[in-house]
Amino acid sequence: SFEIFEILFEIATHGEDTPSRRGSLKDPLCSLLITDLLPLCAPPLQRKILRAIEDSLLRSPASATRLWMETPGLGLPILLNFMRTMASSLYTVLLAVLSQLAPLWGAQELEQLCGFVIGDQQAAIEGKGQILELVNQRLSSRSISVDVLRSVGGWDLALCF
Repeated sequence: SFEIFEILFEIATHGEDTPSRRGSLKDPLCSLLITDLLPLCAPPLQRKILRAIEDSLLRSPASATRLWMETPGLGLPILLNFMRTMASSLYTVLLAVLSQLAPLWGAQELEQLCGFVIGDQQAAIEGKGQILELVNQRLSSRSISVDVLRSVGGWDLALCF
């Protein structure tokens, strides 16, 4: 139930979490527990929890968001796994969470995203298309540098987009 997740969010935010204001995620182990339990929930509850994660990341300082990205089992790999396994009705929420993390993308993340779009046979084409749009927006706005693009395949990769 969402009440259990509310308690986990309160722990993950070190008590900053209230019904009116979601705190920033500070405890990666509690965040891991939340993401481990998420696939076991029904889609309406998954949507609510993903929105809470998005809100928490939005309010997190860059250092906390970076920690979330760098913790094994969190960050981009777990979100791409959710894109593979969750209902397509949740893609917009998952993309909103991905957008929160996009400013921290480097070569490794871009390579993971491209591998997902180009080579993941389990992922739905709709999810791949939406991720491709997000990456293209980041490339178009020049928030992904040319050096990062070169390090993961250069113009061959850019032509895919």
